[in-house]
Amino acid sequence: MTTYALTRDGVTRLEDNAAIPNDPANIDWAIYQQWLIEGGVPRPLQPGAQYDWNGSAWIVNAQRQALIDALAADYAGGRAEIAADVDELLRQLRDLGLLDDA
Repeated sequence: MTTYALTRDGVTRLEDNAAIPNDPANIDWAIYQQWLIEGGVPRPLQPGAQYDWNGSAWIVNAQRQALIDALAADYAGGRAEIAADVDELLRQLRDLGLLDDA
């Protein structure tokens, strides 16, 4: 069964980690839209780098949260900025195929 996860600019098809942009000309986007019409519910957008999907909800990964907290204590930008930096690093690792969260 195909499932999808929301991203900032579209969705990810979880069975093959295909990034599908919000583009009406994209056939995969059209298939996703039909899936929604048929009652499909995508995984919500990941709220931050410190969260893991447990199959039904995003939960805090205590180790990642502790790392963010430790880094934030010494980071001039504070917690929000370090969390954004971790999010960006994770996005880059996913884009390179070096991280699989599925």
